[in-house]
Amino acid sequence: MSTLKTFRFWFEPDRDFPQFRRLKWELVEVSIRDVLMDGIHPWMESPDGGDKHPSLVEAFLQRLNDEGSKVAALESFGYCHDVSAVQGYYYDKKSRFERALETVQKGVCFVEELSYLELLDIAKKRLLDTWSNGTALALAERMCPGFQELRRFLKSKDKSIKLSGYEDIG
Repeated sequence: MSTLKTFRFWFEPDRDFPQFRRLKWELVEVSIRDVLMDGIHPWMESPDGGDKHPSLVEAFLQRLNDEGSKVAALESFGYCHDVSAVQGYYYDKKSRFERALETVQKGVCFVEELSYLELLDIAKKRLLDTWSNGTALALAERMCPGFQELRRFLKSKDKSIKLSGYEDIG
């Protein structure tokens, strides 16, 4: 008889931002009693990577995207977004649900409560810790996508700047 397995989930502090948590998981054995009596849903692995749980991804994302799962103080500023499933064809043996878990782990931070000012403070500290000429150039190029726009912006800050090309900026 094959053993039954299910996912065990937990959160761990983010490496760079310990105030935030990242989703972690592992497959663990589960007893038939837990499945029958406690409502634990077993995970059926497919040797070919096929999806034996087609509605699981949607149910998981529905819970993640529920209004009660978002930080209300940040949602009004547009800092909470719905998570969507990864689409496309894959050559690995992972199910669609396992790929969705990886996407959430890499792209979603969890926090109980956080105000806009707390988020702003975290961002300021991170920017101070990682500031470099490259960071300044990347921010300026995002704000001013063309060289002439970037040149005008920089000259508005310091009229003595002489710029004839991107190499003068770096």
